[in-house]
Amino acid sequence: MNEQGLKFYTAPGDHDLGDDPWPEHKIKLIPSFEKVYAEHLQMPQNGPENKKGLAYYVREGDLLVITVETFEVIEDSMRICVCGEQLEWFQKVLEENRDAKFRIVQGHVGLWGNLDRRSSSALMLEEGKESEFYQLMKKHKVDAYLGGEFHDVTVLESDGIWQIIHGSSWGREIVNTQDYLVGQIKGNELTLVMKRLYIDAQGEYMWNLNKDRGPRERMQVNEKSLTNGPETTGTLTIRKENNKKEFLNRTGYFK
Repeated sequence: MNEQGLKFYTAPGDHDLGDDPWPEHKIKLIPSFEKVYAEHLQMPQNGPENKKGLAYYVREGDLLVITVETFEVIEDSMRICVCGEQLEWFQKVLEENRDAKFRIVQGHVGLWGNLDRRSSSALMLEEGKESEFYQLMKKHKVDAYLGGEFHDVTVLESDGIWQIIHGSSWGREIVNTQDYLVGQIKGNELTLVMKRLYIDAQGEYMWNLNKDRGPRERMQVNEKSLTNGPETTGTLTIRKENNKKEFLNRTGYFK
């Protein structure tokens, strides 16, 4: 990304924290995992004190993007939630940026619904739509939640919030696509386009902790995508005008 001059913003996932499950000996390492993540990724430092470089927000004109860490160690146990100090910070950021026309939140786990999965442990937010985190997104009219975890694509809408699970994996034959989302704001419209590249996993299997075999050594773009370019698998336009939100141009995964 740096070589191409592309700015990137990341959300911590379970593999950044040693991968689930989290027995006692691994729980003790979570602060070290988080410290290394923050030092190497160098994300904005405007998050809560206990999650600097892990949770943060970016404001660019009419767009607000909030990144959260969906993992919290509570009483020596890993919980899948946005809670405590981070939740209070999340609410404050939403309140202080209520003038942002478009609001997007990104985290790692799924929030609700039946989500397609490929080579995934399918981690979901505790309490789902009943969680304080979701209720705050609903209250402040968040437009989209971007998630990973499932290594597949599922798009669901509820309460005006689009849950867009579009993460991909690396080196697994079963995960043979790299799916990504392109967004553009123009005036009162946010346009989202889902894209897909077909991928071939090649080479030997790599070593993997606690698993019979890891991912393949190499990934290569499939001839189909090399010839035809990225495939569009869905489109959505979110229009905001006169205190109304409309969903237009819905195709593919967004239907």
